[in-house]
Amino acid sequence: MSDWDGFLERDTRRKVRNILVQNGFDADASFRMLLADVPPNYRASLGIQGLNGQMRLDETLRDMNKVVSLRNGQRPLTLFLENALDNIQDSADIAVIETALRRVKDGGAAETAGLAGAAPAAAGADAAKLRAALPDMAAVETGITQEALIGGFNETLPVSFLRAGLQASQSVFKLVIHSHLDGAPLFGADDSADLSFGTAWMIGPGLAITNNHVFNARRDHEPPASDVDYTLQVQTARLIADFHEADAEPAGQVLPGGALVARDAGLDFAIFKVPAEVAGRAPLALRRNALRKGPQNALGLRVNVLQHPGGGIMKLGFRNNYVVVGDNDILAYLTDTAKGSSGAPVMDDNWKAAALHAGSDSIGDMQIEILGTRIRRRNFGVPIIRIRTHLETHAPAVFAQLFP
Repeated sequence: MSDWDGFLERDTRRKVRNILVQNGFDADASFRMLLADVPPNYRASLGIQGLNGQMRLDETLRDMNKVVSLRNGQRPLTLFLENALDNIQDSADIAVIETALRRVKDGGAAETAGLAGAAPAAAGADAAKLRAALPDMAAVETGITQEALIGGFNETLPVSFLRAGLQASQSVFKLVIHSHLDGAPLFGADDSADLSFGTAWMIGPGLAITNNHVFNARRDHEPPASDVDYTLQVQTARLIADFHEADAEPAGQVLPGGALVARDAGLDFAIFKVPAEVAGRAPLALRRNALRKGPQNALGLRVNVLQHPGGGIMKLGFRNNYVVVGDNDILAYLTDTAKGSSGAPVMDDNWKAAALHAGSDSIGDMQIEILGTRIRRRNFGVPIIRIRTHLETHAPAVFAQLFP
């Protein structure tokens, strides 16, 4: 096993970074220009969210330095440095970047000081030395590498992602609704209660949110519940926390009197007070801005959905969970869900709620394949920013409580 640490050693990367800063590439617009030719899926994988200036350049150079090849055969650091060369005027700076670029293209790490004076022959010698030390790197051009980003983007996450997800799960619940008709509870032919299920989660202190249609408890072909039936369905609903094992479902608690504080059928949300037993659980963090992705952009952005599909144990949808479209009006994604998932939080990789899961619809004319299968439907949710705007106008007291 080799101790190869990338194309460029640390001092070389530092020289490159200093030149980029001196030439203004630490500014947002100029930095984006450096990434212009880098595939969007790989750009999305860079751990630079929230960083700016010199730190963003450092992290980008460090990440790209060890990526031998993307799936399309491109080397991101080559593209990055070539874009820099196109926009640098000083001859000394150009010489440093050109030498670094040669080393990246040759596949060798610089071991000599004074990068600006290095010769192409030295770069070739470094490449030969690297290939001698790394037999499995000898076929770099055929795609055999010691390390790789499969599919062109980084699929790894820190272990803290799991810990934060487990913490978030404590604020997500199963909802059980007993359908009513003309003011009376409904029972099936076998005399069992006519129940439906949903998911809810803590959106603020003592308050949870789910879909309006969860409390409505009607099938697609049936008219909406009357105000009387809707109110009774809220009053008799049970909230079940920590349902993680199929053979150990808690009994749950009935919602407190006057639980409903805000709802809207158009945006399909309902906010309600939770029972005292779970009122102290922490609300999920909320995104203040929409997750954005245009339909023409490549898949790459992900979401995670904590849910109770089929009214069963809590599950986490986080495989093949690509965002299809994202803006202020809708968030559409490919995460698996089922009946009972309605009302679930749609969360980003920082476990902030971005949307309220609401349903699914046709993918339309978009051409999307996952593992060789044509995708024809997508799930969608109502962005938190839309709910926030509605509450600010129509329920200012609730808005003040949720968004102080």
